Amino acid sequence: MKNMTSKKRKANLNCIRPTHTYTMRELANTLDIALSTVQRWKRLGMPVIPETNPVLIDGAEAKQWEKARRLARKRPCAPNQFYCFGAQCRTQRQAAIGSVIIRKSNSNLGSIEGICPICDSNLRKGFAMKDVFEVEATFEAYIGNVLDLLRYRTPP
Repeated sequence: MKNMTSKKRKANLNCIRPTHTYTMRELANTLDIALSTVQRWKRLGMPVIPETNPVLIDGAEAKQWEKARRLARKRPCAPNQFYCFGAQCRTQRQAAIGSVIIRKSNSNLGSIEGICPICDSNLRKGFAMKDVFEVEATFEAYIGNVLDLLRYRTPP
């Protein structure tokens, strides 16, 4: 049985040299991803240098194309929203009223936890403890419990 090396799920685009041209195999090796991923990117519209055999890809254009593709997939949440990973939702949601719990993780970080009103999945996101007053004000209507937060807060 062959010893398969695992490829990365998300390519590190900092490895691409913008002044270099790559074949599809070289780009896959540079990014430590599967060749089929680079082939799929080409089918999805990644710019290639026309009329070259083997197909050549400009490093700067490939990097810019993949950055734009990643940016288009982002789904930013409003301050009072969570991203629900439940099978039914997969979108931004506000937590159910009374389900939000604000916790202190360590001296610098805290977490906000709630329940999705649609699919009952757990919702979670982090925040910096320096923003604790803003977080409390944002989730004031949703808060069901503030665990050990008051004794850790320091006045501004």
